[in-house]
Amino acid sequence: IEAGPLGLTHDLVMRLFGPFCGQGYCLYTDNYYTSQALGSTLLDNSSYLVDTVRSNRIGFLAVMKNLKELERRGVRGDIRYMRDGDVVYVQWLDKRVVTLLS
Repeated sequence: IEAGPLGLTHDLVMRLFGPFCGQGYCLYTDNYYTSQALGSTLLDNSSYLVDTVRSNRIGFLAVMKNLKELERRGVRGDIRYMRDGDVVYVQWLDKRVVTLLS
């Protein structure tokens, strides 16, 4: 597989999950494969994506990249979230910040 404009991991997931698109399935992936582009593509195809995401991914919301602020000012169990269209980002503070995309 050669990388397209949305990246190699996006293309790989779409190649494997493609036959199931449009059937309302929810895909859970490792944070290596999760991206804003993948979430949007699946949503456009009546499928869903839920998983942790790396905050250094291309297309990640800039306002959510400041993990140190949440770690410094927050207490364990604090949550913040941001919506970008139909995609929701959630950050939860445990021992470190955990970021989810849904």
